Amino acid sequence: MRIYSQKRNDEQPISILADYPVIGNNIVDVVRYAEPKQSGENGLIWINKKQYFKNIPSQVWNYQICQKWIKDREGSYLSNKDIRQYQRIVTALNEMIELMAGIEAVFQLGSNKEQLFIAAHQ
Repeated sequence: MRIYSQKRNDEQPISILADYPVIGNNIVDVVRYAEPKQSGENGLIWINKKQYFKNIPSQVWNYQICQKWIKDREGSYLSNKDIRQYQRIVTALNEMIELMAGIEAVFQLGSNKEQLFIAAHQ
């Protein structure tokens, strides 16, 4: 799990989760999320008949900002800057989800230890 601050330099390389593998016209026609075909895989966000973002976890897609950002661009052209921005949004949401799960695990562990301590001393 990585935590980093995003600098305003669009050319700075960052590790991204979502890939945009197909060259095309980059026009967002109708956005749809395709669930993964197999367990353990991630889905696709289709923007037109040929182009998509891949490796999108369903937990990320379920966040409103992930859907709203791309759906707000229906009928528009995605520039390279737009594509990088969306990839960063997807990556940041995924890292936030992982961080929240880690925090929850720590709280669960603490709660379990407290319960064990109380049970042992009764």
